[in-house]
Amino acid sequence: MADSSFDVVIVGGGCKGLAMGAYLAKYGGMTVGIFDEANELGGGMHGEQSAPGFHSNPHCFAFMDWYFKVIIKDDLPELWEEGLEIVGRMTHMTSVFPDDSCITTYGFDVDPDGTKTAAEIAKFSEKDAEIMFKWRNIYLERLQPILYEENYCLPPEPGDPGLLMKAMIADPDLPKLGITPQLAMTTALDGLKTMFESEELLITMLRTAQVMGYFSDDPGVALPVLMLAVEGFTHAMFKGGTHNYAHAMHRLLHRLGAKTFTHSEVEKVLIENGKATGIRLKDGSQIKANKAVISTLSPWQLCYDLIGKDHISAKMLSKIDALEVDRICVTWYDWAFTEYPKFKAHDYNPFIDSDEAYNGVTTTTLGEKSFESLIEESNYRRNGKMAPNPLIILATAPNCAELTSDPNHCVAHADAGCVPAYAYPEEWWIKFQHEHAEHQMKILQQYTTNISWDKVAGVIPVTPYYIAKHLKNMGPSGNFNIIDSIISQMGSFRPIPELARHRTPIENLYATGSAWGWGQASLTSAYTCYKVMADDFGLRKPWEEKNRKY
Repeated sequence: MADSSFDVVIVGGGCKGLAMGAYLAKYGGMTVGIFDEANELGGGMHGEQSAPGFHSNPHCFAFMDWYFKVIIKDDLPELWEEGLEIVGRMTHMTSVFPDDSCITTYGFDVDPDGTKTAAEIAKFSEKDAEIMFKWRNIYLERLQPILYEENYCLPPEPGDPGLLMKAMIADPDLPKLGITPQLAMTTALDGLKTMFESEELLITMLRTAQVMGYFSDDPGVALPVLMLAVEGFTHAMFKGGTHNYAHAMHRLLHRLGAKTFTHSEVEKVLIENGKATGIRLKDGSQIKANKAVISTLSPWQLCYDLIGKDHISAKMLSKIDALEVDRICVTWYDWAFTEYPKFKAHDYNPFIDSDEAYNGVTTTTLGEKSFESLIEESNYRRNGKMAPNPLIILATAPNCAELTSDPNHCVAHADAGCVPAYAYPEEWWIKFQHEHAEHQMKILQQYTTNISWDKVAGVIPVTPYYIAKHLKNMGPSGNFNIIDSIISQMGSFRPIPELARHRTPIENLYATGSAWGWGQASLTSAYTCYKVMADDFGLRKPWEEKNRKY
């Protein structure tokens, strides 16, 4: 006998699980129960204090517009009533180099028409400035709407290039810029070198992408890196931190009648005659699902733990076992500084560390100005070794200004590519987290005039080992995107073709999460999962009600 029952039971209360619950409650009219093993909802969007009064987000710091565009701006406007606000990006990509020069691209709040960014690039190459300016405008006017449509629709069938690629092939102006279908097959370094001549611009694009798992010498990622360079202009964050999204969504779910349960680890999906009928918690409680069960966990947890390999074909399991998970392993340190960083490159561009810049989101990469250093780092990581001098991405945002009495206090989020959690034993990671903090401080002192240990109120070292231990769906490697974003694990192949469209071999059991769709903190895979369920159960379709393509 079930201890309780709901129309739909959701396994996992991260950003996808919360969004699924809101759609099913608001538009599906269903009773919803969300079960999570953690002590609070939000998954990678939860918050911690790196020091008293410094609230940080050690797993998810910021997002691009398409991550949330439809869901929070159109279909769930109630979130704004729950206190959700957005802070825009001031600098999109700033690379500071050892000679104290820098190159900066700006966000929409500072540079709505792209002219300031073009002027910065022109310091190094007028030709590159013209190409980037034209590419930015073509992308925003013609391609971005198609990208959003593709992201919020189910992936194409294998062999179908998809809406965006078809549009790019048909666009007569892109070949003039050097943007051809070949970029979808080349490495980022080789592909972008055919378009741009400035080492500084190329390194700036490659640096940001490499930490996100697009290695400079990986085939098939030149086009995603090129698109990231312009879509990143939309980068922003939720005011006060990304955990505010989780809090606002939690409040909305309760307004909609959904129930949420923390400290509630799900052990199994209950299956009768090939159909999901509920879940069993680790404490033995059984929860009945009258209509469906949704997993937001990893493909391994779904197939091996929740379902059990007796219900999954050997062929599917072999594909799951072959998924690559090593590239998006990052060590994230959340620093609580008592003042904002001041860069030695300030004389080259005073905006990069100005009060105006620090009123919004800024991102700065710090490292050598050489392609060889990027290739060296990717080679180390491919071989399961920590690069001796990894590049650092330092992001700041006005997270703590409202939480402390001192507006100069700064939460800074520092990323560096890392080895997977299983590369070394626990003892190595304990030692590493202290050594890497010293490495980051050394780099910060190399590029800033004011940052030292006496300006640090606290720091949270988040390594892949820490991530794998605290967010099991990101295990066993500690990959914050669950699986890598390589060409064989994108679109209709993500995570594998048999699961890419959210249905599973078990009737009424659906799957979504960061290993589906475009991954990361994006809610698109929650939205497309709801679309599948809307067809299966005859639920309301807000995209049709609002005459929206998607």
